[in-house]
Amino acid sequence: GWLVVRGICDYCDSHKGDDWQGYAACVAAAYARAILEEIPLCSPKSTVTRELKNRAPSEEALRALAQKLLFSGTPPSISRLFGKTSPSAKLALEKLAATLRTIQSSNKVSAIGNLVQEQDLHHIVIGPPGSGKTHALWQASSGFLASGPLIPLYIQIGIAATWAEIMQQLSAAGDSLDIAATLRDPRVCVVLDGWSEFSADSERAHAMNLLHGSRVIANGRRGFSDPRFNTWEIDPLPSAVVQDAITTAFPERPAIDPMLEEILQIPLGLSLYILLGGSATTCGELLSSFHAHLSRGFPAEFRRVLAGAVASSELEQRGRSWSRFTNELQTQALEGKLE
Repeated sequence: GWLVVRGICDYCDSHKGDDWQGYAACVAAAYARAILEEIPLCSPKSTVTRELKNRAPSEEALRALAQKLLFSGTPPSISRLFGKTSPSAKLALEKLAATLRTIQSSNKVSAIGNLVQEQDLHHIVIGPPGSGKTHALWQASSGFLASGPLIPLYIQIGIAATWAEIMQQLSAAGDSLDIAATLRDPRVCVVLDGWSEFSADSERAHAMNLLHGSRVIANGRRGFSDPRFNTWEIDPLPSAVVQDAITTAFPERPAIDPMLEEILQIPLGLSLYILLGGSATTCGELLSSFHAHLSRGFPAEFRRVLAGAVASSELEQRGRSWSRFTNELQTQALEGKLE
């Protein structure tokens, strides 16, 4: 049989024109290509089809790839910036890292690990900076690999410039695997860390053309929206978890100061509070102490330029990004005549 795919650019009436003819042709071609990527090459009984099925990656090969990706994507620990940590603080941070986070969507509470059981294929978990999105996604992926129904392919997509770059990285990690077929394998769940930071809309669209039939769990910054995903927001840490971490780190410490409770419900804020000795009484004091810790030994002029760049980046209405921060840092350095 035949399937005709035709692009329509007008109603063939008195307003007929060719202005949209090129666009209609491109859309028709893209639709035809998407269909060809999905339909079988030949009948299920043919020799070619049987050979293609026999070439499907083994579960062992999929798990080996998943293990490589998880290892390379292990989230860095902020404690490395602080050198030696007391045993009690270390235990508190370990308990915090093991905390299973909850997420919400339309008043429905769930966990990232449960998203593979949802009817919708595509989900994104959003949250503010420091809320633990990356760690929660990596933790859920580790759980999938250990005992979950699907094999996770954890991809650090936020640091890539193009989808082609991601495919090259996966090909290098997957040895001889057919990566395009592997991403569509029903045994796989594709996990995308940093989806909101990934390149331009055109690159995201290109990626989703390949992944539209795959199960995908992603994360992104708060305020980011993608209609191809069901959106969930990561919950703040429960007060009981915050109190337990502080009690573990500082057994003699009284109850949490209410002025600090909100920032301590953010994992990054709580980790900094513990690593800095728990002496801060306000959010500003906590951030100031962290800045002072990082800039120890730096010349005073450099600290001034760095602080100015951070402040300007925070006031930038277009949102945060590494490139904007580095541009602002260069501007501040030139104005301060710092080489």
